[in-house]
Amino acid sequence: MRLKNTISCPREVKKIYTPSNTQEIVDIVTSCDFNIDNIACYSTGRNWGYGCNSPVQDHSTMVSLEKMNKIIYFDQENGIITLEPGVTYKQLSEFLIEKGDHWLTPVHGGGPSCSVVGNALERGYGLTPITDHFQAVQSLKAVLKNGDIYEGGLSKVGQHRLDKLFKNGLGPQLDGAFTQSGLGIVTEMTIKLAHKPEHIEMVLMAIKDKSQLDLVVHIIKEFKRKYSGIVGGMNLMNKERMASMFIDYPKDKIVHGQKLTEEEIQKVINENKLTEWNLVGAIYGDKKIVKVVKRQLIKRLKPVKKKLFFYNPMTRMAIKTIGSIFPKIGKMDLREFSQNMDLAYLIMQGRPNEVAVKLAYLKNEDKEELLKKNPLEPTKDNCGLIWYAPLVEMTPLKV
Repeated sequence: MRLKNTISCPREVKKIYTPSNTQEIVDIVTSCDFNIDNIACYSTGRNWGYGCNSPVQDHSTMVSLEKMNKIIYFDQENGIITLEPGVTYKQLSEFLIEKGDHWLTPVHGGGPSCSVVGNALERGYGLTPITDHFQAVQSLKAVLKNGDIYEGGLSKVGQHRLDKLFKNGLGPQLDGAFTQSGLGIVTEMTIKLAHKPEHIEMVLMAIKDKSQLDLVVHIIKEFKRKYSGIVGGMNLMNKERMASMFIDYPKDKIVHGQKLTEEEIQKVINENKLTEWNLVGAIYGDKKIVKVVKRQLIKRLKPVKKKLFFYNPMTRMAIKTIGSIFPKIGKMDLREFSQNMDLAYLIMQGRPNEVAVKLAYLKNEDKEELLKKNPLEPTKDNCGLIWYAPLVEMTPLKV
């Protein structure tokens, strides 16, 4: 059997097991019909650009956890929830809405069909207030290579509820050993959710003078520190990233298999009036608190040459109204702009969607037709994507 991925590195696998509970996983890892060092697993297999559901080496035995998709426990008062690895962002979001919509799904840009547990185990990052998804993990349970069950110290002494509530538990804190590792198969995870605030304001800024990026970096750090829990993730994006989100790839400008020249990139940027650097972020809280932080941000950004825009229910309505009268302003399709803004704003509200997954289809020959599909499947759709996530010290010079 051959498994595809988006990084042009398909793998041959011996067999795929699809357990539906922990005991079945124990039975798989303790059986003697394969080399235990060659076992690999995935939650839903949708970590686009990192290998998807294919293993790191050929001839592995795969364990798919997609059937393990139960929400085991929910503490509505404290925002504590226990999930199996097959639970997707869409499933979690719908569950929380059904339970009263008081808590935020810790979404990222990978789309509704990705695994919540899988992303936390990869130490993923999002835009909602708890940006570091592993930091939200309270406890977990895993099957070790010899079939033993790992769980927190409090659970070992029968205090299962306390194990979910108190992150550090009893004894050594070993949960982190199961992230980005092959030490075991995680079968359930308890995470802490961020409370849904009264008001969410999306911040968008185009930085006109790239030499002022250092000042913007200082301001972001200052506001993240000063208003921790109120200022969510702040995304700095360069001109190429912005172009790839909003502009069709100019295939007619390149020789097949070659990349665009810097001159062609700059031409596309200039034609679409994109700036060198852009910022997207969010402010969360009561209306009065958000208003104060917003005012302080405007004041602090005064020296920066920029276009600053805040997106909220009022501005959303204004854009939709203008778009119904003037569908296009210059080269900008206002209705398409409004739709993309809506989708980005929904992510800030903990509503997963595929607005960012479209990036994977930038060079796809059948992009127009494939983007009509729901859900999007970059692996099946022959999309090439290697996601590069560098670790950069947040200082002006390094950025």
